[in-house]
Amino acid sequence: LEIEIELAAVRDAEKSFLIRHEEAYAEEANRRLQVLDEKVATLAAVDQDSRQTASTLQGLLTTYDESFQAVAAAWRINGLDEDSGLQGAFRQKIHRLQTLSANYNVDHLYTLLLQIRRSEKDLALRQDPAYRERVRKLIGEFRQAAAAAELQNEVRQQLLTELATYATSFEPYAEQALKAGNVAGGKGPFRDAAHRIEVILNAYHVANLETSVLKLRRR
Repeated sequence: LEIEIELAAVRDAEKSFLIRHEEAYAEEANRRLQVLDEKVATLAAVDQDSRQTASTLQGLLTTYDESFQAVAAAWRINGLDEDSGLQGAFRQKIHRLQTLSANYNVDHLYTLLLQIRRSEKDLALRQDPAYRERVRKLIGEFRQAAAAAELQNEVRQQLLTELATYATSFEPYAEQALKAGNVAGGKGPFRDAAHRIEVILNAYHVANLETSVLKLRRR
């Protein structure tokens, strides 16, 4: 009866470990197995028949113990939680990948640049002050987004410098466009600065990078 009780306790600890993956349950199973081994040894000392029964039980318990230890070791390798084992290693690497990929996540900045250029061209076509204000607003948004982006400092500074050139040279162009409709074919230092910004963004643009990293984490 004592052997049966200890065996049930071993199985309970085993199942709890497989469900919850907590080291304490593996330790509990090991402790119960030691007690069970002692109970079987006690049985072996009773008489010859009991000794034969104990010998059979001991062989089965050894097989069980070896199998359980192998399963527990495999779970430790895999990781008992998100920070340990292979699971923890994967998590650390994917976080590192996300940090590195942030240097190439310029989709939002590229979209803002396209919106700036579109509003700039709308100003030339329609001579409406609303488009000048929209360009000014988008320049501010671009400046904030570039400052907050996890880009390399050198790249961020290049973008902000070119943006300042664009913003400064855009104002006289907008004034001329609104007063006399003289847009000079939409050319000027502002356009050159915008082209340089586009070149910088293209050099650091990997399409759908953030989405790809998130899909990798999910799978």
